[in-house]
Amino acid sequence: DRLSLMELKDETVINQPPFSYIQRRIVKEYGRQGIEMKCMTAPGSIISTYNLVAHGGCITYVLGNHYKHLVKEERLMAVPLNPPICYEAGFAWNKEYPLNKAAKACINLFGSQ
Repeated sequence: DRLSLMELKDETVINQPPFSYIQRRIVKEYGRQGIEMKCMTAPGSIISTYNLVAHGGCITYVLGNHYKHLVKEERLMAVPLNPPICYEAGFAWNKEYPLNKAAKACINLFGSQ
């Protein structure tokens, strides 16, 4: 059902874009656990990355529940990490412009949790 980074230590990882949050977070977590990460350069698009994973011997990472649609692909398997790698998210907007009702509702919904 779930895999740990230690179970994935021998796998080649297709990097996400080098300055992306997910890439920095994954590298940090590998380092924290003392695991040397075997990397492959990202091809430039997420579709190309998924195609490489589907046809090669490598893995990649995605944020949150974005992996769930991958299980529909017959060559791909998506499995959550155990323990999950957590992160915080926030909202940013131009303070010069008023927020619409939907944006305010979204901020109120997630800001109260």
